[in-house]
Amino acid sequence: MNSIQLKKLASKITHKIYEGETYDIKDWLNYMYKQVDIIGQNNKKLRNPLNLYNNCYYFRKREEPLAGEEIIYGDFILFDYCVHSEDMYIRELDSLEQLEKSIKGDGGFTNTFTTYQVAIIKGKVKDYNLYFTNGNDGEEYKFIKDYHDLFEKDAERRGIPYFEISNVRLEWVE
Repeated sequence: MNSIQLKKLASKITHKIYEGETYDIKDWLNYMYKQVDIIGQNNKKLRNPLNLYNNCYYFRKREEPLAGEEIIYGDFILFDYCVHSEDMYIRELDSLEQLEKSIKGDGGFTNTFTTYQVAIIKGKVKDYNLYFTNGNDGEEYKFIKDYHDLFEKDAERRGIPYFEISNVRLEWVE
């Protein structure tokens, strides 16, 4: 099983998210250490206890931030972030199939509220492309975030077509 220090993993995720942009990595990492919840069979001790209660119906940030020294375990990891609600997870998954299903599923990257999903396989960020069938015309399109995943009224307001996403497929970039 692969293991990686949180600050190394967080740096890889940050570089992927802000690829080609200027950013302050220290500010982002401090935010991430306070915000992220880490989920997985081998990472139970890193869960944010505030998000464990049955009566918890919204994401809660940590009372005490992580230090960055923590070790994350797993061969298949998904960083999942929603800017809208500030939900931020590092999820350890059991298999490549589970990882792909998480990315392609209803709560995956094509979901309007999902801002970023970064796949990490055996310690390396792995790029992917998504393709989908548009239910409105039956054609297949390469998914482009913030263009294809708009709500119908938002697409109309921007003067672009509305896409009804179905049959999502994932291709890993080599």
